[in-house]
Amino acid sequence: INAICSFPGLQIINHPQQIRAAEDKLLQLSIARQFGLCTPRTLVTNCPEEVRQLSALCPNGLICKTLGTSTAEINGVTHQIYTHRILPHHLDQFIENIKFLPTLFQEYIPKASDIRVTVFGSKIFACAIDSQQNHDASVDFRAVDPFQLPHHQVQLPDQIVEALLAFNSYFKLSFGAFDLILGPDGRYTFLEDNPNGQWYWIELMTGMRMAKAMAELLDGLIV
Repeated sequence: INAICSFPGLQIINHPQQIRAAEDKLLQLSIARQFGLCTPRTLVTNCPEEVRQLSALCPNGLICKTLGTSTAEINGVTHQIYTHRILPHHLDQFIENIKFLPTLFQEYIPKASDIRVTVFGSKIFACAIDSQQNHDASVDFRAVDPFQLPHHQVQLPDQIVEALLAFNSYFKLSFGAFDLILGPDGRYTFLEDNPNGQWYWIELMTGMRMAKAMAELLDGLIV
C-alpha cells in the first residue's frame, strides 16, 4: 500500500502513514490542548491508588476506554468494546484488577449532546447527536443503532473550527471525523479524532452534502 500511495500525483485521503501517526489517542489529546481545545483529565496506569486519586478529583466519576482497537474476539465471536462509566462502587469492586494491565481512565464529562465533526479539507460538517435521549447511548452513542438517535446540523464556534483545522494540519490530514462533547454549560470538550472514520450515516440522517465534499476533495476542488 505504501508503494502505491507513493506514486506522484495521487490524491490520498488520508495517507496510511499519516493515519497511523494520528491514531495515537494520547498524542491526540496533547495536540488538541496545544491548539486550545478542552480535554478530559486522563490517566493511563496499572496503579490502583492513582485511579482512586483521579476519581477523587472527578465528582461525576470516570470512564474507561480502549487505547487501541475497540473490538475483541471471544470464542470466535467479535465483540465491540464501548466506553464504560466507572462509579465509586465499581472501583471498590474491580480496583485490584487494574494492576494486571495498564488501563486508560478519563474524567466523565456530562453531556448535552455528542458532537460529530467531519472535516473534508477546509469544509466542516458538524452534527449534534442527541445521545442523552437513550440511556444505552448516554455514555457511548455507538452502543445503539445511530438511526435511533436524533441528528441535526449545528454551527460550531469559530475557535473550535480553527482548532480542528489546525489539528488536521499538524498531522498532515485532509480528512478527519472528530468526537466532541457539548456540555450542559455550553463548553466543548475534545475526545478524539478518527482519521479514517465513518461519516455517510450522518448525511443520510441530516441531508448534509458530505459525499459531494469528499468527491470535491478527491478531485482537488477543495483543499
